[in-house]
Amino acid sequence: MLRAGGEPRPLARRRRKPRPRRLVLLLDISGSMSPYADALLRLAHVLVRHRPRWTEVYTLGTRLTRVTPTLRVRDVE
Repeated sequence: MLRAGGEPRPLARRRRKPRPRRLVLLLDISGSMSPYADALLRLAHVLVRHRPRWTEVYTLGTRLTRVTPTLRVRDVE
């Protein structure tokens, strides 16, 4: 305040750097959703390949399974 002649100065603030939001997909691949399971897994594959650090994919059938590492490979099948 001495440099400004005793007047209060505005506080120096930094803006936060924008970060991409994390995306968590929970895919239902149970028997009732079997017609859609392939399309959902292909969509998840594209999203994981596009942003691998920010996307997590889990499938839900009879149990919860993390499939993110499997979807990181190049082959869709």
